[in-house]
Amino acid sequence: MSENLFSIRNQAGPLADDMFVKRWSPRSMVKGEVPDQDLLKMIDAARWSPSCFNDQPWHFVFSTDATYDLFLDLLVDANKLWCKNASRIGFVLARKNFMHSGENNFFAHFDTGAAWMAFVHQAYALGYVMHGLGGIHKDKVIEVLQVEPNQFDVMCGIVIGKLGPKDHLPAQLQEREKPNARKSLHEMYNLNQMNDTTKL
Repeated sequence: MSENLFSIRNQAGPLADDMFVKRWSPRSMVKGEVPDQDLLKMIDAARWSPSCFNDQPWHFVFSTDATYDLFLDLLVDANKLWCKNASRIGFVLARKNFMHSGENNFFAHFDTGAAWMAFVHQAYALGYVMHGLGGIHKDKVIEVLQVEPNQFDVMCGIVIGKLGPKDHLPAQLQEREKPNARKSLHEMYNLNQMNDTTKL
C-alpha cells in the first residue's frame, strides 16, 4: 500500500508500531480464496486474547461457498453493494453469561472487542484486509445462524478479502476509500483526574 495513502495518519506523528497505524477498513476488495488454514490462524489469534476469568466469550460464525449468498443477504442493502466482493463474510458473537457460574458477564462485549482486534491484526499480517459491519439485520442473523439470543449477543458482521482498487466501488463510496484520521493523543487520556490538564 502506498505511503501517500496514510499521509493523513503520518501527519499525526504516530508513536505506535505500523501494525496499528496502517490497519484500516477498506471497502474495495477482490474476491478470492481465504484458505481454511489462514482463517484458522485468525481465529487462533483471537483465542489468545485476554478475558475476565479467562472465559473467552467470543464466538465467530463464517460463510462457506455454499452459504455465501445467504450470509450476504443478512447485510443491509448499502453494505451488500460492496461486500459482495469480499472473500468471506462472518459474524461476531458475545456469550452473555460466564461459563463457570452462569452469571451475567458484564465484560463480555469488552473482551469480545479485544478478540476481534487480535483477529483483525492476524488477518492483516497474512495480507488480507477486513471491515467490521454494524449494518446487519440482527433478527435475520439470529434466525439464519440459529443463534440462541438468551445466550449470545450478535455484535457485528465482518468481511475479509484482498484489497481492491477503489474504482471497483460505487461512485458514492470511492471518495471515502482512504484511511481516516484519529483524535490527538492528548484527547484520549488524563492523569490523576478527568479535569486535570497535565499531559505526558
